[in-house]
Amino acid sequence: MREPALFRTTYLRLTYQQRANSADFLKRIIAIFPHVGYSLPLIRYRWAVWLILCGLLFGNFKQAQAQTPPIQRTANEILLLIAQTQTWLAQSPLPDVQAQPFLADWRATRSVRLPDGTALVVDFTPLVSALTAVTPDSQAIQAYLEKLSQAVQQPSKADALNQLQEILQKPEFTYYPSTDSQNGREFWERVAGFISMILHPFFEFGVRNPLLMRGLLIGLGIGVVVGVLSYVGYLLAKNSTTSTTLSPEEAIERGLLSGVQASQQAQTFMEAGDMRQAVRYLYLSALLFLQERDFLRFDRSLTNREYLNLVRHSPELFQRLSAVVSVFDRVWYGYETLSNEDFAQYRQLALALREQNA
Repeated sequence: MREPALFRTTYLRLTYQQRANSADFLKRIIAIFPHVGYSLPLIRYRWAVWLILCGLLFGNFKQAQAQTPPIQRTANEILLLIAQTQTWLAQSPLPDVQAQPFLADWRATRSVRLPDGTALVVDFTPLVSALTAVTPDSQAIQAYLEKLSQAVQQPSKADALNQLQEILQKPEFTYYPSTDSQNGREFWERVAGFISMILHPFFEFGVRNPLLMRGLLIGLGIGVVVGVLSYVGYLLAKNSTTSTTLSPEEAIERGLLSGVQASQQAQTFMEAGDMRQAVRYLYLSALLFLQERDFLRFDRSLTNREYLNLVRHSPELFQRLSAVVSVFDRVWYGYETLSNEDFAQYRQLALALREQNA
């Protein structure tokens, strides 16, 4: 005959065993840190590290500590619990069940010693679930307690099981952990076990060799700091070179190149002997000066003649920009060379647009 749900204890038994192993594992973790001292900034907050490890590896650790350890009770102790529960059920309105001592006792009870000396393995999860429901079913709970009272007073285990069979067939007291929750629990148990398996030799080694472990942790900390700083430096270097890897037109559209910066770049190219690039940057600086004074808007899709059409309404500005465009076209497209004196004059033409009035 299939055992009723009251006697399924596999989950709770495993839970308490795992919690015992968890406590032992945490003790080994804590044993290392006093030897390490305050060598690393992180270790100054080693209490926080312990709490984080507890939270990651054993999510239910706090709940486990709040529970009473699993115990075996006599039939008379069970009858006392039944009487306390019935007294609570008789009150109106019902007091908060979480504040009642008998709730923790029901949870902790794992077996009952019957009058004949045999032990009846039990799981009162269905009863606890019924007691902690939003609206407890008082009649169903009373019926459960009455059957339980009769069962624990039976002379043998077989008689007790027969006595309980009727009440345990009711849906409210048939407890089957859902497959999803069971699979999820097994998954996280495997994750915790895997992490424990990896870290266990590490902490064992630390307890046996505290000085060497101290050196390893310092080296690891230095490595992490160097890695983080290297990555930050890489990002900064990447950002600082963005404007040089882009074309000047792209840099302008992204707001990375101003008129003054373009003029400075032109001087750099001129000193390096690249007169063609120097003229190009001076021409761009002239357009940027006019954009900064709201005479036009830079758009690399426009031709030089289209830029001139944008300022045609101002004869003086049109004449000055025409001179700048003319030199640029001859040098950039016609590959005409300029002397240093010619370049200096062209620079004055471009810079004059910076002071242009409407």
